[in-house]
Formats: sequence, C-alpha cells, structure tokens
Amino acid sequence: MSNLSRSSQSSRSSSQKPNTKRPQRDKRKKNNSDEYDSPIEDEDVSQYEGIRSKNKQQPLLGPGRFNRRENKLKKPNSVSAPAATSFLYKPGAELPNLSNFINQTIEIRIACEYINKYNQALILRQIWGSNGVYASHSDAVCIGIHAGLLALGDLKLTGTFYQGVSLSCKVIKGKKSLNGQLKVPILSRSLKTPCAHCLKPEKVNWLPQLGSPEQLISWARKMSLPPNRRLTKRTHLNVFLHEPPQTSLPENLLVNNLPPLNEGWIVWDMCNEPSQKYNLLTFLDRQTAQGIPSRTSYKLKTNCLYIETSIKKFEISMDPNKIADEVFLDSQVFMVSEIIVPQQSDIEMLQKYGVPLPKEFKKLTFEKLKWTNFEWGNDNVVIDGQMTIQGLKSFKFVPITKHQHL
Repeated sequence: MSNLSRSSQSSRSSSQKPNTKRPQRDKRKKNNSDEYDSPIEDEDVSQYEGIRSKNKQQPLLGPGRFNRRENKLKKPNSVSAPAATSFLYKPGAELPNLSNFINQTIEIRIACEYINKYNQALILRQIWGSNGVYASHSDAVCIGIHAGLLALGDLKLTGTFYQGVSLSCKVIKGKKSLNGQLKVPILSRSLKTPCAHCLKPEKVNWLPQLGSPEQLISWARKMSLPPNRRLTKRTHLNVFLHEPPQTSLPENLLVNNLPPLNEGWIVWDMCNEPSQKYNLLTFLDRQTAQGIPSRTSYKLKTNCLYIETSIKKFEISMDPNKIADEVFLDSQVFMVSEIIVPQQSDIEMLQKYGVPLPKEFKKLTFEKLKWTNFEWGNDNVVIDGQMTIQGLKSFKFVPITKHQHL
C-alpha cells in the first residue's frame, strides 16, 4: 500500500511540473526545412519548372478578362487601317450586303443628335451580340454604347453645321448564334438564327463636320436595305439597290441636353437626302434695326434656298444682276417658285440642269419681292401677305450654277 501511495504521489508531482519539451509538430517543420535545404536532382528541377510554366499559360478567368477586352477597344493601336467604305447612319435603316468587306474596316458616320436616350433604337434595344461581336443589322448607336465607345450626354454641338462621330468596325463572317449581355445602360439581345456578317467595333472619332453634302448623299445611298428588313445568310444575295420612296418625312427625334441655338439636326427630305431641320434662328444670319421681321441670310447672294413641307417644295432665289450690299433688303430681287415634282429634285438633277432650276421644272408663284415681304415663323412663312406655307420641315442652301440645259 505504501508503494502504491508513493507511486501516485510521484505521478501527481510529475504532472504538476512545467512541460519544457517542444511540440512534435515543430520538429516536423524543422525536418521539412532540412529536407528543402537538401540538394535536388536535375530531373526533379526540370519537372518542377515544367509544372510552373504550364500553370502560367492557363487563361485568366473572371471579370478581369472582359475588362481588358474593353480597355483594348477603348485604346486601339495607333496604326489602324483606313476604312474601306463609309456609311451614313439613319435610324431604322440597316447596312447592306458586306460580303466584299470581310476582314476589312468600315466607317459609320453618326450625327450627334442621335446619340441620346430618346433614340428609338435604344428604347427598342435593336442590338444583337456581346463581347465586342455584334450582328451587322444591329443599330450603330447601340453598338457604340454597348461596347463602351460612346456615352450618353457627353456630346455637345459647337456649331451650326452637321457634327457627329465616326464609328469604325471590322467586318467578320457571321455566327450561327449570338448571346445577349447586359452592359449599362443597354441589354443586348440574343440571336438564335444565323446572321450574314458581324461587326467588331474598334474606335470612335469626333467629327466637327460629318462631310460635304455630296459625301453625305453618297453615303446615305449605301444604306440600301429598307427598315425592318434583316440580312441573313439565306437572303444576302437579295440586296435592295434603292429604298422605296417615302411619302412623308420620319419623325424627328428629341434631343437630350442640346442648346436650341446650336441645332444642326439632319432630317431626310422627300428625295431621301440629308437636309437641315427648319429653324428660324439657324439660316437667318443678318438683321437690321427693325428686329426679327428683317432677318435675312446673306447666303442667298450665292445660293438658292429650298424649303420643304411634308408634301411641297419651294425655291427662293434672287436675281444676281440686281444685288447690292447697300440695297439688299429694299431691292425687289426675290422670286418664289414651287417645284412641280419635289421627289425628283435631288442633287443630281440640280447639278444636271443648274441652280436655279429651269422654268419647266417649277411654277413661278411670286417675283420682284423684297425681303421684308417674307414673314418667317417657327414653322411657317407668310409671303407678301397673300400666301402662307405651313408646316416647314427642312431647308437646304444650294450654290448657284450656270444652266447646262435650257
């Protein structure tokens, strides 16, 4: 019994003594470090380097990959190929057959008044595709905004002539299907049917002037497909050469945060050509002490003024033999004529027969008028107190030329 009590007391005393031994796990760590310090054979080193290089070549996943793609779109290379052809943006009109421009860059010029939240293409989400690849029948404004190249509310007009942006896209072969993607403020649509061609947006440039009237007309004619007509792989051979004639002008889109005095809006006249929207403060650039009723335009000395309503077109010109600066407002030199067939009086016809047009193409309404005989309103004009032209939509100045066919 005494031995048992002594042994129990000794075990108790031993348990109360502090433990000065290191944990076994520390020894393991030390042993592992000793193993790392040991030399490694050449075969083991080559195998380790092969695994490390293999891990480096794995593609990065996650949102960072797409961010780099967007940065690549926003900051293109300084050396870029020139555009193979140019198009003029028109709401609702799609690009024609692009088979001849595969792997080439095309240019779409967009008037800046269409880059706003009231554009119907943005409201209807007329865009198909994602990740920088979009169907060719997608709206150009939607493509630029979805790709991060355009932003709403950033463009301000600085003049009275046509201003806008140039969207450069690379044409690639069509895809069997395209997925939609949400990028604020627009959600692109998915396309489950094959499309003829696709566009890859590359860059956007600001243009203080979209181009000359002749260039705008030639680019507008390339937009050959009528609205709501999509080009697919099965129908890409049936390309329309001209759009059907329009009986009325399309509705003017509202403009977001643009000053009214700097309006340079483009509207499409009855000849399907770009013209300036009628605005009393746009084409009247001179006035005397009499105020607004005496406002006139000195462009009439070298240009003819063509004004349009929804169904009629008028020509206002002056006799060049009777022009003098000191009697400009008081001289009876103005003539007003109504164009007989307004849908045919396009730029080609004016260049062929001269400006002003010959008598067989117009009907003389007034002659020997003073500028004070014109009373211009916000959407109408009263001529000599006898005739009122209501619903003015657009106007265009055309330089005076000599008649080639009289």
